[in-house]
Parts: sequence; C-alpha cells; structure tokens
Amino acid sequence: MRLGRTLRQRQPAGQRTIAQTAVVLLRKFGTDAHIYLPGVGVVSGLIAGNYSDSARTTLAEVDAVVGGVIDAQGAIHAAQTTTANKPMLRSTTGKYYWQFDGSNDSLTLDSVPFLMSDDFAVVASYTPTSLAVNADIFAQRSSVSTVPTTLMRLSTTGVIQCVSKDGSGTTATVSTTNSAVTAGTVCIASIRKVGSSRKARLNGGSTSTADTTSYGATSFNSAAIGVSPIGTPSGYANGTIGPVVVIKGTVTDAELVILERWVSSLTPNGPRI
Repeated sequence: MRLGRTLRQRQPAGQRTIAQTAVVLLRKFGTDAHIYLPGVGVVSGLIAGNYSDSARTTLAEVDAVVGGVIDAQGAIHAAQTTTANKPMLRSTTGKYYWQFDGSNDSLTLDSVPFLMSDDFAVVASYTPTSLAVNADIFAQRSSVSTVPTTLMRLSTTGVIQCVSKDGSGTTATVSTTNSAVTAGTVCIASIRKVGSSRKARLNGGSTSTADTTSYGATSFNSAAIGVSPIGTPSGYANGTIGPVVVIKGTVTDAELVILERWVSSLTPNGPRI
C-alpha cells in the first residue's frame, strides 16, 4: 500500500489536477455547462465525441472533416450538414483541435445555451491563421431584423472582444482586451457576464474594461462555433479552435482561471496561465 501511494505521488500532477478540478467545476453547473471537445475518445473523463456526419453516427478521423460534435455534459450538440463547410479534425502531440478555413467552415449548435439576461461565461482556444477579418470564435445571434448579439471575437487588431446588442435596435457595445495576439499565435479567449457587467479576457491576464450597458429582454435563435450565424453568416474563423466551454450561470474569477488553464492544457502550445 505504501509503495502504491508513492508511485501515485510520483506521477505528473499538474495537468491531472487541473483537469480533475475543471471537471468538478463544470459538473457544478450540471446541464447548463456545455463542453465541445475536439478529438475522439475520453478527455479528462469526458467524451470527445466527434463525427464525420451531422447525424453523429460515424466517428471522425484525424485530418478528416467533422460534421457533428457531442456536448460532453449538456444536451446542446453541434453539427454542420454541408460537407464543404465542415472543419477538419487535427492533432499535434496528442492534442486535438479543429481547423476552420475562414470562408465557410462552422459548427451550428442545436439550440441557444443562454439568454441575454443570463449570467454566462465562454472559454475557447484559438490560433488565427490571419487577422485580415474579424473572427467570431463563438456567437449567439438572431434572424430578427435588429439582430441581437453576443459574440466572442478576435478582431483584426488581435484583441479579444465581447460584442453585445439587444433586440431593440440599439447600437452594439464592445468590451476589448488591452493586449493582443499575432497571426499564428495560440490564445485562450474568454468572455463573461455577471449581473450587468460584461468583460473579455485574453490568456487569463488581459481583462477588458467592463461594458455595463443595460440591455432589455431579447431572444436569440441561433448559436455557432466559428461564425456569426445570421441570415448572411459573417466573421468566419480563419485558424484553429480547440476546446470550447459555454456556461449559463455565474462564473467567478477563480473559476474562470480554472477553465482557462484547463482549455490551455488541452491545446497544443497553449499559453501558461
């Protein structure tokens, strides 16, 4: 028994510890936490269910298209029905990610994870191939004429933005990090709303000034990874996206750091947070 304990103590603990801590945290939110993991198999005790078809019947392979992704904790899955618009599944040093082409690749969620009035948090890794156009890493929109909006965006200047707009026809507001990344550099992007305060964050350290604009009730009817899903889609991601975590609920500063570190640990060359 003593030898067994000694062997366990000698195992690398850093990544295992953050993974275990992150999974416990995510389970606290129950089905209000939605986890989209690139890859096939088990990651941190969660299923990374990637499929080549939108019906999610045939498992995806590395360097091939992804047409469906299982929500590893909730019940809002993601899919792409058009073969030409499917991202590719890639792997580097045993860590998986999706490659988006910047012109039509995206994954559409089955439904909307949160409302404008809800507290929320979104965390994802992103490596831009180019900064030529704004890239919407995660977005919630609506097809109504005034287009209510919640976006996690990497702008053409390399900063992470939380872009918000309600359905009353008001002008969108933007909270922007004060640090930026360059093309080819991996980053961990976060946006979070607590009460009336919305912020963006880059690599766990560069936090935007709070956007405290009061927005009225509104309805989203679409959500997606890698694009802004409106009538004419825009903001296609041009680069690679790793794990995406979307939570409906109040996420604290300490909890956000845990999620950022976990996502970074699953991303090739993820930054130290």
